Amino acid sequence: MEPLFDPVWISNREHLERFHEIRSATPWYRVLLGGTYTLPLDFPYMEIGARKFPLVYFSSGKLIIEKNLVTYAAHTGSSTLLGNPRRNLNTSLAFSIDSAEPPTMRRFRARMSPFYFSINWIELTLPGRALLLCVGGSGPGMGRKQERTTGFPAPWVPGQAGQQSSAPAK
Repeated sequence: MEPLFDPVWISNREHLERFHEIRSATPWYRVLLGGTYTLPLDFPYMEIGARKFPLVYFSSGKLIIEKNLVTYAAHTGSSTLLGNPRRNLNTSLAFSIDSAEPPTMRRFRARMSPFYFSINWIELTLPGRALLLCVGGSGPGMGRKQERTTGFPAPWVPGQAGQQSSAPAK
C-alpha cells in the first residue's frame, strides 16, 4: 500500500511572506484582547467565533506517494479545523509528479515568529512553479509536523524512499 499523507498543507514563499506581513501588522495584544487580523479579501483564514486568523497555507489535501508517482488532490467542499471553518482555501488544486520529471527538492524553514508558525516545509521546484509542502495539523501537536514533514519519501531519488532529500537545508 502506498504512503498516504492527509492532511498535507500547500503553500509557497509568497504566501508565507504575506502571512508574516499580516501577522506583523497586528499587535499581539490586540488579538489577545479579542481583536482580529485585518486580512486581504482573498487570503485564507480560519474563523473562531467572529475572529479571523490567517493560515500559513492556501490548500489542504491528500498526498499519495507511489513507486514512480506522487499525486496531490485538495480537499473539496466546506473545510473545518477543530470545528472551525476555514475560508478562501484553494479546493481545486491538484498535481502529479512522476519519475520522468523529478523536481528539485529541499527543506525550507520560514523565519517567522512565534515558533508555532516556524515549521519545516519541503520545497518542490518544478518547471514554472515552486510549492511548499508540510504534513498539516493543529493544536499542541504542531511539533510533530517537523518529524512527519522531514519523513516524506522521495520515490524519484534512488535509495531515498522514506528519507530526506540530500539537498542542503535552508
